[in-house]
Amino acid sequence: MARQRDPAPNSAPPAAPQADSPVFSPISGTLRLIWRCVAWLFLSVVIGTVLDWLGMLAGWWGPDHSLTVLSQDIAWLGNNFTTSILGRSPAEVALAISRAVHDHLSFQVHPSPRDSAFIALAKQTALTVQPYWQGVIFSAMNTVVRLFIIMLSAVFFIVVFVVALIDGLVERELRKEGGGIEHAAVFHHAKIWVSRPLAWSPIVYLSVPVSINPAWVVLPSALVFGMATYIAFFTFR
Repeated sequence: MARQRDPAPNSAPPAAPQADSPVFSPISGTLRLIWRCVAWLFLSVVIGTVLDWLGMLAGWWGPDHSLTVLSQDIAWLGNNFTTSILGRSPAEVALAISRAVHDHLSFQVHPSPRDSAFIALAKQTALTVQPYWQGVIFSAMNTVVRLFIIMLSAVFFIVVFVVALIDGLVERELRKEGGGIEHAAVFHHAKIWVSRPLAWSPIVYLSVPVSINPAWVVLPSALVFGMATYIAFFTFR
């Protein structure tokens, strides 16, 4: 008896069902952005506090180091930003907000001879850790001042973006009219570097435990941001 052949498959195996792509929601996107900003701010306070503690333990500076850094940052703010906000200078507004943070986080310990042994031990422990807790408070206050500086610097980044955008689009049209070669790889690399200066420079500036001129952070990051924006639009298809 002749052996029957297996029937050939009539069609390819069914494709796996594709998952629906998530729909972007302005509300959820805004909430995620706010959550990320709050998380980065908290991380910067933690990093700045840890670095300040390490400096105190290593003997590089004393307990008043964070207060000195805060005073110098307020001076940088007053020297670099003089435009009034609601009739007050940016330095005065930042100082008022930082003082509110200090009032909510600070505490006072007053030992008394009538305290019990447990209360006396607790107060003595609080007095021991109080310089380190003051470092946390001043790091939070310093973050408020530096965040204020970053917010005021946002206008400069917007101007840099607009100028780089216009120049990049003009060069792109000249390249297309002249029969220039497209560089997709250059475009993808430049597109990545557009957002990196905007993310890295604030984190570095908020976390550094010493006072530096904000122009030393803003200008290099704006230069990288502008060059990446220009190259991205210049090489765009």
